[in-house]
Amino acid sequence: MTEEITTRAREELFSALAKAQAKIEGVKKGADGYNYKYADLPSVWDVIRKPLTDNGIAIHQAVQGANGDLRLVTSIHHKNGGTMTDGGVPLILVKNDMQGLGSAITYARRYGLMAAVGIAAEDDDGVGAGEALPTIKPEQKDIIVGLIKDANVDTATLCKHYGIKSVDDIPAEKFAQVKKTLEKKIG
Repeated sequence: MTEEITTRAREELFSALAKAQAKIEGVKKGADGYNYKYADLPSVWDVIRKPLTDNGIAIHQAVQGANGDLRLVTSIHHKNGGTMTDGGVPLILVKNDMQGLGSAITYARRYGLMAAVGIAAEDDDGVGAGEALPTIKPEQKDIIVGLIKDANVDTATLCKHYGIKSVDDIPAEKFAQVKKTLEKKIG
């Protein structure tokens, strides 16, 4: 009996989600980033809130994990009991303080919501598939490498935060930001 109720509740959740998705329009890129536009968290909520609530769907997001493995987990709940939960978006912190955590949570909430509801990400922080941004110059790389050593920062963690494979791949437009972050870390 419980399995039958669970199956029915999941079917009702998927049906309600499909109806909501039919009403959800694309998220507009209205916020400005580092020379790119993106859909911020309030814009995502503006687009999904009414279609979800009209179909009895609620979203819950919470930070889970510990010891450097924090994730923002997104759950979708239907009024009839169906629930779906994702595996979570990793929270990658460059600054190990509340501001860094808050920034990582906001970023993860946006992507977690978009993935859970099935909104195609119109933005990709300025880098489309196969589209390369200009990278830092060799002299800028030398500055960053020196600051990484002085700040005692793990290069792999820094690269992961910026979504790059190596220091050579730092976008030229982010040089000042990376430099400033490392200088703050030093002192």
